[in-house]
Amino acid sequence: MAMDMSLPGPDYIRVLAVLPKGDRQWLVDAAQALLERRDWPSEDLDSGLPAEFKLDQSFRAVALGPTSPSEFSFGGDVDRIALADALKPENSRYFIIRGFVKARGFQMLPQNIDYLALYSDPSTATLLTCGTDSAVGSIVDVRNKLGAAKLAAQSTPLDGAGVAVAMVDSGIFLQHLTRINLLTGVDEASYTRPRPAYPLPPRQMGDPPILDGVNSWTPPRVATPPGLHRIGHGTMCAYNVLAVAPKATLLDYPSLIARAPGDHTVPATVGAAIQAYALLIAFWIKNLVEAGPYRALVANNSWGIFHPCEEDASPGQPGRFIDNPSHPFHILVWILAFLGADIVFAAGNGGLPCPAPPFLHLTTGSIRGANAYAEVLTVAGCDVNDSRVGYSSQGPAVTMFPLPTPDKPDLAAYTHFLGSQVFGPREPDGGTSTACSIGAGCVAALRSHPSISSAAIPPAALFDALRNTARQVAAGGPAWNRDYGYGIIDPVAAARVLGVPIP
Repeated sequence: MAMDMSLPGPDYIRVLAVLPKGDRQWLVDAAQALLERRDWPSEDLDSGLPAEFKLDQSFRAVALGPTSPSEFSFGGDVDRIALADALKPENSRYFIIRGFVKARGFQMLPQNIDYLALYSDPSTATLLTCGTDSAVGSIVDVRNKLGAAKLAAQSTPLDGAGVAVAMVDSGIFLQHLTRINLLTGVDEASYTRPRPAYPLPPRQMGDPPILDGVNSWTPPRVATPPGLHRIGHGTMCAYNVLAVAPKATLLDYPSLIARAPGDHTVPATVGAAIQAYALLIAFWIKNLVEAGPYRALVANNSWGIFHPCEEDASPGQPGRFIDNPSHPFHILVWILAFLGADIVFAAGNGGLPCPAPPFLHLTTGSIRGANAYAEVLTVAGCDVNDSRVGYSSQGPAVTMFPLPTPDKPDLAAYTHFLGSQVFGPREPDGGTSTACSIGAGCVAALRSHPSISSAAIPPAALFDALRNTARQVAAGGPAWNRDYGYGIIDPVAAARVLGVPIP
């Protein structure tokens, strides 16, 4: 696609916009181009848009279905087949696009420009802490605490087989996980340095693939293909999913390295997550309709919003993201969960007594944005001694008025241990990013059992089982608390409650 070099200057802000299709066939074409992962021609496609709105053609478009965000209902009786059909670009009544509007002042995003409803597109980032404390234990301790070997030893192993785990993150460097040179195919585990202290078990003949590249996504202007992205946060999270669910198949969705055009200081925005979720919805509908190879889809989200200053909309504005349940991204999260996908988010690293610096010491309501949605499992962090890590964000979450504020975090999982060695041989896998991926691995392991399919046990019921069986560590018995949620995740206990006879 030709790059638009006439992007607005620094007096403009980046926004998302929702508009009705009307007679704008180019919206259908742009949305179809996104789903087909192809270029989209750029000539005269913004004709008819208000002059004050400068279209970002690289974003293409996202089909939102029959209802605008302001009219969307998060409850009620919805027919899945009808919803899936309404989300096809040719049938969708509303679409999301991205563009630029002139700034009117700090957090003064206009609510509308003519028929365009405007929403903020704040920057997003990984939730890896910069804590300097040494690692506490290792992934071996984590697996022992979770009973991972017991799960895998069942007659029908709970090991993630048949489950797709979408890593909505910074990208995966597969060679670090497999130690197989991606260019030569040579197994380099015996002589690579640093030698992995805790390598993942290799896949055997007949095992599911470790990465599904065909159903992964490469954002526009990202040169590296799935599985070949720079080693870092996404590889760490992928390692920890596979440490608990060793036969799950990864989907690489590196939304955190997608860059908005003309803004090279922002590595990613909510807009990239919107594109990722639109693609995941289409992938999952296709898998369900065609009886595809996956019995479940888990989405791992070890990212979030550090501070309200990332917002371009002031409190109370309809276009705001961090505390607005009607933001378009929430619609897509709700749809994916409604279709049976399990969505796991990190709580954040803004807790007392040692919040990560990007939170700017604002520890109240540091579980915000998508991390606070009722449809997702929000995971706090503790070490292998069951002690809460001091940076893990504490509840209650930000209020999503007018919806009731759910108890967040939902539960805690392990972090700050030696595992992937992505950042060095002695550097821990840390942050609630790691806790989130451990939690997602537990969900993937459970979903690999036939009796725990999303058709039989939808995501909300599975999350209830995880909350109800979480191991209590705080005084006061089985109740929610702001540090651990409902307790530390216990997949063995959850499996038993869900009907798996584990002795």
